Amino acid sequence: TATIRQDFLRLSIEVASMGSDSETLLVVPKKDPESGRPLLYYIYRVVPKKISNQAGSSYEGAAILKFESEQTNCLRGNYFTSRKTDGYFVLQRE
Repeated sequence: TATIRQDFLRLSIEVASMGSDSETLLVVPKKDPESGRPLLYYIYRVVPKKISNQAGSSYEGAAILKFESEQTNCLRGNYFTSRKTDGYFVLQRE
C-alpha cells in the first residue's frame, strides 16, 4: 500500500508491505521534456520489519515514476536498490 502526501512545500511516498516499510528521502516532480508527461524522481529507504530471522538491514532505492494517462490513473517505472536488485513499480490509485 502506497500513500502519497503533498502540501505546498513537501511531497512524500510511503509504502507499507507485509515485510517492510519505506520512507521518502527525496521526491522531485518533473515534466518529461519530450512528451510533457509528469514524472516523479523518487529516492527512498526501505526498513525491513524484524518479524523473522530473514529480515535484513535497511537499504536505499531509486525510481523514475511516470504518470500514466488519466484513464489508468497510476504511476509506473523501473527501480533499483543499493542491494543490487531492480524491478518495476506499478502504483494504482484506488
